[in-house]
Amino acid sequence: MNAQAQPNIGMKPVQFENPMGVDGFEFVEFAAPDAKLLHGLFPRLGFTPVAKHKQRKITLYRQGDCNFLVNEEPNSFAADFAAKHGPCACGFAIRFSKTGDTVREQALAKGGEAIGLFYGDYYAGASKRGGAWMSSFRIQEKLDGRVLPLIVNNCNFPKPAPGQPALLTFDDVTTMFHEFGHALHQFMGGKIEYPRLAGTNVPRDFVEMPSQFNEHWALYPTVFANYAKHYRTGEPMPKALVEKIKRSRTFNQGFATLEYVEAALLDEAWHTLPPGPEQASVDSFETAALTHFPVYLPEVPPRYRTSYFSHIWGGGYAANYYAYMWAEVLDDDAFAWFQEHGGLTRANGQRFRDMVLSRGGTEDMGAMYRAFRGRDPTVRALLEDRGLVGR
Repeated sequence: MNAQAQPNIGMKPVQFENPMGVDGFEFVEFAAPDAKLLHGLFPRLGFTPVAKHKQRKITLYRQGDCNFLVNEEPNSFAADFAAKHGPCACGFAIRFSKTGDTVREQALAKGGEAIGLFYGDYYAGASKRGGAWMSSFRIQEKLDGRVLPLIVNNCNFPKPAPGQPALLTFDDVTTMFHEFGHALHQFMGGKIEYPRLAGTNVPRDFVEMPSQFNEHWALYPTVFANYAKHYRTGEPMPKALVEKIKRSRTFNQGFATLEYVEAALLDEAWHTLPPGPEQASVDSFETAALTHFPVYLPEVPPRYRTSYFSHIWGGGYAANYYAYMWAEVLDDDAFAWFQEHGGLTRANGQRFRDMVLSRGGTEDMGAMYRAFRGRDPTVRALLEDRGLVGR
């Protein structure tokens, strides 16, 4: 997105007065340069203005259980934001659910044109499932006029004590970049007509490519320097520590690679069995299959054994568990293209957006990737990234 054209939208949690009488809602306050941006965006997203405060410039928008308060009155946060980023006339408050978790939202726009709403539900909760994932409340489409996407990233980061910053491990940071890569895939398909082909509606062995590709930017020097600072002093992370993080990423990769490949090949072995009698022994089948390929090594068992390989029996990855590493081949190869062509530049990002992210599932993935890369993907970049061969 063009940083010069994108509206500046600031954000921070606040204790917000509830002038509209909406009970049970906590709020997150935003500041934006123009109230018209918000009043124009919400109706397009299907939200209806249901009430206006009689004395104050506050409007309540609602869609189902979602309530949005647009507060056009000056406030301390808006004033502080304006001092740093230029004129600022409004803030708005949001509560998406009644779980007590903090949910943050940001309007995404390019050149003044809204492309959707992003929700960040980052903290762990008592009733929240574990892990991290991207979900869509609504997928973009153009069947009956343009419909903008509503996308959420869900994580389980530790919630900080009141008044304290949220401090993340580097694994947490990588998770944030990964899930936002899925979100970008959803947002960038604005020209796709059919929702079934939009965003992440792509083959299983491609869907993780944009998310894993986005992880690379977490350690990219100019991006890393922007966030990897001491939370008290603001000092950048020492170079020696940065190098330790980079070196740690290649630790034990021989083991990790083999255990994954074993599991992927075991998946293929089960799902290419011809019709016939049941296997007399699961353990014997596993040993025979891994010996056949051959990747059998008793000291390095498969990442998942047959009896608890939930991905391939009910998790949607039947004969597709290889997809994670194939997507890694693609994302490492694509990142190598960036490195070969000047790194993180506006032109390179636009090419990736136009030729990959914006296409959704409208094309054959192989042809689409070859058009972007100029050739078929190779495994070389993956082997280098894992430290299995020299650069």
